[in-house]
Amino acid sequence: MGVRKFFLPALLFLFAIISLVTLSSIVPQLLAKQIIAFCLAFLIFGVLSLLPFHFYRKLALPLYILLNIVLLVLLFYGKVTRGITAWISLPFDFRFQPSQIALPITALLLADLFPQEE
Repeated sequence: MGVRKFFLPALLFLFAIISLVTLSSIVPQLLAKQIIAFCLAFLIFGVLSLLPFHFYRKLALPLYILLNIVLLVLLFYGKVTRGITAWISLPFDFRFQPSQIALPITALLLADLFPQEE
């Protein structure tokens, strides 16, 4: 039981380390920024994994509505990168790509729309 509990976080951590090593050999100046992003992501992952799934099911519709509002904001205030408006600029030179969270939120909404088996 103990090994199964830590398999996914360990696998994600391994992929993060591999990507950081690769990034350091390609674009070393982005390494510090990427390490901060990974640490923040692992912290968020750890906190959110403690919550039960029914909590997320309750939030499915509000999250979906918020996602669509953010995607509309992207149309007007998005940053153009390589000809594509897909990023929202955040403080400290960070950027957020709303389309990355569109798939899990849409999947969560669809899971909430289907009836539960008891």
